[in-house]
Amino acid sequence: MVCLKNPASIRKYLVTGSEHWKIAIIGGCALALGITVYLLIRDPPSLLLNQLLPLPSHSTWAADHLPQNFIKLTGSLPTATHAFAFSLFTALALGLTKARIAIACAIWAIIETFFEFLQALSECQVFFFHDDKIFSPMVCSYILNGVFDWADVFAILLGVTLAHQVLRHYLHTRGDINE
Repeated sequence: MVCLKNPASIRKYLVTGSEHWKIAIIGGCALALGITVYLLIRDPPSLLLNQLLPLPSHSTWAADHLPQNFIKLTGSLPTATHAFAFSLFTALALGLTKARIAIACAIWAIIETFFEFLQALSECQVFFFHDDKIFSPMVCSYILNGVFDWADVFAILLGVTLAHQVLRHYLHTRGDINE
């Protein structure tokens, strides 16, 4: 609750609310970049998005028009941008303090890493994904069609670490160093 008698708290409240859009825009742009790379380079059957909207195959276009090194280099970019953007969005929803920023980034590091490692459990897939009892059919499709990659695990850690640094810098520039 804002103390309306204290001008400093009113100013802080107004500045806090009015500047959060910058963080949301950064997250939205990162997410858009990741989705664009995902759509141009990855094969549509492996896309969770393809469950909602059938897409034409772009993987042949990427293979024909882009250098293989570029495709390999950008292969984990969508994972990093997803972890980065959702860490930003969650921190905004929780409220920007040092502790809540750390919690938001940790939550997404755990969630993203958990789902990445589920893709590696090929022998356990029947147990986890039989009859869609634990996960929805869409999530099961994502896990079963996905491929575990250590580069994605690294990208997750990179994305949440970058989000943490961006948010801490944002707090510092606002003067909320002690929160």
